[in-house]
Amino acid sequence: MITHPDVENAILLLGHMPDHQGRIQEGTKIRVKCAARLYCEGVAPVVIPSGWYMPKDDTLRKFREAYIMERYLHEAFGNDIKTICEPYSTSVPENLLFTQALFPNLRKLAVVTGELFEERTRLLADMVFDGEVEVAIYTCSDGLSTVANEQRLKRNLECMLGNIAPGNLKILMADPDSEGNLRSGWTAMNEKHKHTCTLHPV
Repeated sequence: MITHPDVENAILLLGHMPDHQGRIQEGTKIRVKCAARLYCEGVAPVVIPSGWYMPKDDTLRKFREAYIMERYLHEAFGNDIKTICEPYSTSVPENLLFTQALFPNLRKLAVVTGELFEERTRLLADMVFDGEVEVAIYTCSDGLSTVANEQRLKRNLECMLGNIAPGNLKILMADPDSEGNLRSGWTAMNEKHKHTCTLHPV
């Protein structure tokens, strides 16, 4: 795992799955545009495109939205924008956990996501960074979720995190796999919740 201890201030660009041809979704383009604007305004000197949509669908598994967003960012807004990809995370908790692992000296982080994802992202950022990183969340109308879906996911998240103290989510970090991909126990935790929680089924 290559870390970047020199990065103290960054823009974290949260991804979303591409289509089955590996093309970026229109809503994701809106997020990229927001990140490019923040970079050009001097909010941070580097953009971290983040994510790997890795479901059981083998076609989508081969695409990593971090790289897809990075390519679109440079094509649409210029190669002068500095980027460092986080291409391992398969969920919002992992977006934040793996960013923390790869950028251990972060002090400021601007997170770009959809407006409907804001509450869940803010809750997770508080849990992961526990005040050690100054987090600002920038949202845009990306159309990539619904109010009902986000309310359900936030309810489930609050249930899952109920007994975990802020800052302790890093215990979910696991050893990299044989190909060097970062991993966490979040998926297993989510699956356990799915099969055991009677109040908030996933």
